[in-house]
Amino acid sequence: MTASPTPVAYEAIPPGRLGGLSAFDRIARVLLPIGGCVLVLVEAYFDESCTHGGSPTMALAGYLFRQDQSEEMAEVWRRFLETKGLPFFHMVDCAHGTKPFDKLSPQERVLVETRLIGLVKRHTIQGLGVTIDLEIFKNRFGEKSFMGTPYSLAFYFITRGVARWAENTKYKGEIAYFFESGHGSQTEAHELVSIGLRVPEIRAQMHYAGHAFVEKAKSPQVQTADLLAWQMTKHLKNKALGRPRRRDYDSLMGHPHYIAHLGDESFSRLQPLWDKQRQSLLKRLEQLDRLRDKRK
Repeated sequence: MTASPTPVAYEAIPPGRLGGLSAFDRIARVLLPIGGCVLVLVEAYFDESCTHGGSPTMALAGYLFRQDQSEEMAEVWRRFLETKGLPFFHMVDCAHGTKPFDKLSPQERVLVETRLIGLVKRHTIQGLGVTIDLEIFKNRFGEKSFMGTPYSLAFYFITRGVARWAENTKYKGEIAYFFESGHGSQTEAHELVSIGLRVPEIRAQMHYAGHAFVEKAKSPQVQTADLLAWQMTKHLKNKALGRPRRRDYDSLMGHPHYIAHLGDESFSRLQPLWDKQRQSLLKRLEQLDRLRDKRK
């Protein structure tokens, strides 16, 4: 069996910008020495009380960047936040005016978000996002479904979105995958990537160059994914309550995005397909294991 990939650790490189580059950008250059694309993913829950207890919706969201655009956007993003006295951008804090956004007026917070949405639209290629109704998921499947946990299911959809984008654009290069470090699903994310990389076809569909875990507060690229995850879950909340669409959400959706929401109807419609694909994956893994054993 192919050894599990060892993700690059953000902590292995001193924090902050070194030689004009952030640690994030240095990792990206290690993984993509001759250029390519970067995909940054963040997991989030919609929870107005910020307790995450009983959160109704989970989101996995992120953006694809060309490597050079990733570096350029990160530098502009940081410099803009510095002019506002902000060490980082966190959408929920911006929306509710909590630290470090408490020193800004509501109008100023809107202007900050508007400027950053503009940078997202200017510097990213494609947004990718999946939301899952956790209550319906649990009532229907329990803790795990035919595709594993809600995170596993969301990650599957993201990788399918990457494959579809690459196919539609005839992209032949590599992609470096970045995940928020310290999150509860960090171990699961690494395991999912490791399983996928055992199958050459999946590795090719992912255009895999490597993966790493990075701190949100020090990585503007991760903050773009946080913005999208919050907007997606907030939109679902507003829709359920019959509220109008937010103008900032409309502005963000003016950029190319691949967005899916998984609820009861989606599970019913897609479960037969997922079951078939899961069985196909298991058979392929067994085949690869047999080939490995023959080579010993």
